[in-house]
Amino acid sequence: MPTPSPIADAVISRLAARQYGVVARRQLLALGVSGRQIDLRERRGLLHRQYRGVYAVGHEQLRPEGRRLAAVLACGPDAVLSHRSASTHWRVRAYALSKIEVTVPRGHNGRVAGIRIRRRRLAAADVTVHDGVPVTTVARTLLDLASEARGNELAGAVDEAHRLGLYDQKAVDAQLGQGRAGTAAFRALLAERHPERERAKSTLETLGIDLFGASGLPRPEINVWFPALGDDGGEVDLLWREERVVVEMDGWDFHRFRRQFEDDRRKSVELLALGYVVLRFTWRQTVERPEWVVANVRVQLEARRGATSTGKMA
Repeated sequence: MPTPSPIADAVISRLAARQYGVVARRQLLALGVSGRQIDLRERRGLLHRQYRGVYAVGHEQLRPEGRRLAAVLACGPDAVLSHRSASTHWRVRAYALSKIEVTVPRGHNGRVAGIRIRRRRLAAADVTVHDGVPVTTVARTLLDLASEARGNELAGAVDEAHRLGLYDQKAVDAQLGQGRAGTAAFRALLAERHPERERAKSTLETLGIDLFGASGLPRPEINVWFPALGDDGGEVDLLWREERVVVEMDGWDFHRFRRQFEDDRRKSVELLALGYVVLRFTWRQTVERPEWVVANVRVQLEARRGATSTGKMA
């Protein structure tokens, strides 16, 4: 009569310890545990089947993370936790679901009792591993919620993501740029909360708005018209009116031409003559050195605010 192998026991125990007490048959086979040894342990009650080919080791009292991971393992090596189950896992909004939600690549034809399987193509940037469970990123999870959310579900999830420090506007914008389901609802929420984003004329301006807002700086006015600039007036990208600080976001595509280059320099000189501080930041600086950009703006705002209080500002 076959007996459990101590070597197989050690392999199974080590894997289960890393995976909330659950293992997949394909994982054990890949680690050298034979199918015969797996079947023997299942018959003896050492492995408890959760789904076909997925087992709880020793007992079935799994933590929620273990149940989620078991569902992902049951759906194949490319499966990830998604939608409301992903939201619950990230703790941005909790749901009590009768079926765990898992996304698999298109072409996956299987069905698994107790799991709601979604079939769609996910990019590498859409997935990650959080607390040991393959899952859609926070940005992708929020977009998936936007496609199905009711009432204030999306707003609440966004608020909680902010509170937990998980919200990344750049990652969200990348998702919205794909034209996926939920985009319209998410954009509507952003427009309601941050109407200044709708006034932005470029991605770089939007990036600046979000950067300064996330840093705790006062939100600037966007694309403000100055009648006193040039012969016919001119526009500045971002303005802190009380402190008289102007920020110009210099994207290369728009500012690479000689005429625009000359106009920008003329505008800076005229703004200085009117008593404004003018700061110019490029795309690379804004993306690669955001802390430096924020620090420079903060210094000018604080200095000008101090000058205002003492009556020394021109």
